[in-house]
Amino acid sequence: MISLFRKGAVGLADQGMSSLSNVLAVIMVAQSLSASAFGSFSVAYAVLIFLLTLTRSYFGTQLTLTDTRSAARDRASSALGALLLLAPALALTTGGIGLLLSNESDYSIAMVVAVAAPLVCLQDLLRYTAVAVERPVVAFVSDTVWVAVMAVPALGLIRLTGAQVMAVWLGAAALALAVAAVPLRIKPSFVKGLRLLLRERHAMGNSVTIGAVAVAGASLVIAAATAHFLSTASAGSLRGASTAMGPLNVLQAFITLNLTPVLLRRERSKDLGFCARVAFLAAAAAIVWSAVLLLLPDAVGRAALGDSWPGARSVLPWTCAESLFLCISTASMLWLKVRYAARHMLLRRLFYAGLLVCFGVAAAILGSSAQYVAAAIAGAALLNSVTGWILVLRNRSLNFTPANAGVR
Repeated sequence: MISLFRKGAVGLADQGMSSLSNVLAVIMVAQSLSASAFGSFSVAYAVLIFLLTLTRSYFGTQLTLTDTRSAARDRASSALGALLLLAPALALTTGGIGLLLSNESDYSIAMVVAVAAPLVCLQDLLRYTAVAVERPVVAFVSDTVWVAVMAVPALGLIRLTGAQVMAVWLGAAALALAVAAVPLRIKPSFVKGLRLLLRERHAMGNSVTIGAVAVAGASLVIAAATAHFLSTASAGSLRGASTAMGPLNVLQAFITLNLTPVLLRRERSKDLGFCARVAFLAAAAAIVWSAVLLLLPDAVGRAALGDSWPGARSVLPWTCAESLFLCISTASMLWLKVRYAARHMLLRRLFYAGLLVCFGVAAAILGSSAQYVAAAIAGAALLNSVTGWILVLRNRSLNFTPANAGVR
């Protein structure tokens, strides 16, 4: 019990560090760039987050469902090989879309984000590997190093130009990757990686990946539509507000990654009560953090996000509502995951992605500011949460096994 509690505490701390590294990246870039340039960064960064979600969902899900350390190491070897094979495509995709949607004067920003994309995805995969092989401390140290490097410019301890800030961010990603790779000592297998990409099938991994891609893709479409129909500064406002929800993103990641094995070891009859308690506690945390943000002095917000703060503050109430609904929704997704309900999970994520695209793009076209887009996104999150729990309550007897769910 003590060992389980310690691992859970380390896992939660690592999720916090991982989220903090993302928050600091956005903060230090926002402080050093104009609102327009930060908008260009936000678009390229949205592409990176989309690709990170893709690799995390497909490879990370498979790692979390491994039974033993040896199986996890073998799966990690295949996943690392596959991800290295995909590295050029990750960089080209991020850079291509970033250049297409950025202002001409901000092309260098898109290029730096493109180079960072494969590094960020590889470091994230090693985080999942460390948890799967029961060495969460490695993940924690890697993310802590990342945070420590970026905290220097983000906290204003030294003054850097925009180009220097981007260089520090890129260097921090590379250093965090090395810190995780050295102690784990897992050799990538390109042969197994190619087979993993082309031949192997994992029903839960496929379901989570397709659903995550759909939702992340919908968010990317919204960011692009906001930048095109409103302004890149409006896209930056949405990114700034979502960055402020970092602690709640930590909580959702902890529920998804760390509570899955805990719930799997329990009797299935206790799943609904467990997930209901998780939803209640997550909702309470969302309400408390939202209250803190909404009461935040304007000077503190400007110190964190610079010129982008007024835009972020204008959409913050809607972003807080969105995060509340997502926290409640994450608990119901946990129920579906431990029941190996791959098809139900996929259909639900596709439904949410459809809501996001329809509501978000319509708001970008018809609305006059980012507030309309943020309100539309919150509305989609509300409908997703309500329908998700209705799905759980209507299928309380649902219980697949790894074998008949297509996990092999």
